[in-house]
Amino acid sequence: RSQCQPPNVGSSLDFRSSNVFKIEAHYDNSEGIPSIQDQSGMSLRLTERPPTLESGSVTVGMDWWDRQFRIPANQNETKLFNLCPSQATEMLRHPVWVYSWNPHMHTRGRQLVTELFRCGEK
Repeated sequence: RSQCQPPNVGSSLDFRSSNVFKIEAHYDNSEGIPSIQDQSGMSLRLTERPPTLESGSVTVGMDWWDRQFRIPANQNETKLFNLCPSQATEMLRHPVWVYSWNPHMHTRGRQLVTELFRCGEK
């Protein structure tokens, strides 16, 4: 899945305090199926001009470390529900544009449903 940002969006890097830049990748062939070939890639564009809009990431919803996240043993099916209340997004200081999202359950789940509500309406 591609996660591209518009040309005027980017992340500022300050190499004055550190000359290290770390990139992490997440691969989805956890079972090692030989017929699935890795087609991932990335493009990194460096410029001296700061971006018009600063990008970043935010975790919303059920966090891995949340104590509510419990899968009971020996169950055929378990349903977990989580709500990211409007109070969570009200803490953001500026308007936010979502360019991509990454819902995932690693190898723990079979189905994930995400519903978007705006002003209390689905």
